[in-house]
Amino acid sequence: MGKTNMKSITRAAFELQLHLLSRSSEIAKLRWDEYNAKEAVIKIGGYRMKGMQTHTIPLSPYAKGLLEHIRQYSGQGEYIFPSNKTNGERPYLNPQSVNAVMKRAGLGKTIVAHGLRAVGSTALNDALKYGSKCKFDKDQIEVCLAHMDKDGIRQIYNNAEYIEERRKMLTWWSNFIIEKTENSFSLAKQCFDA
Repeated sequence: MGKTNMKSITRAAFELQLHLLSRSSEIAKLRWDEYNAKEAVIKIGGYRMKGMQTHTIPLSPYAKGLLEHIRQYSGQGEYIFPSNKTNGERPYLNPQSVNAVMKRAGLGKTIVAHGLRAVGSTALNDALKYGSKCKFDKDQIEVCLAHMDKDGIRQIYNNAEYIEERRKMLTWWSNFIIEKTENSFSLAKQCFDA
């Protein structure tokens, strides 16, 4: 996706979705009041989550850099990724925008935006193979993906968020992305290096 022609706001949404392993709709509808720069987290209310539970996402330095970069474009509004349409259809970026860009880049038959989550999950579960010095906990990976525990009783009783553990995990993931795409344009890297 390096030099693929896309608007800065769409590129930032694509890269943030990749770095956070979030769903397209979660990223498209992100609001500035859900972002806490001081704590370097995003907190999405349960009413917006697939599992109907509040989801706190710790940010890697690259993800935080992306958000601070995009603030200059949309920081005065409600949504981090506002719609550029003036017809009032929706005030935020179309959740399918990232898929559309991936199709234009020729990736549509290979992977869709939601598949980025599978790539991230696989890399985190197999991190030792990819150069990590530690093995990541599978429960913490599932929390990163905002997956519900299939054991309903465990889901009710276990409210662990693993914020710092997931921050380390997502920082490793962000570093892995930057390393593997070093010859491609990366807005996250550009924002972090600035």
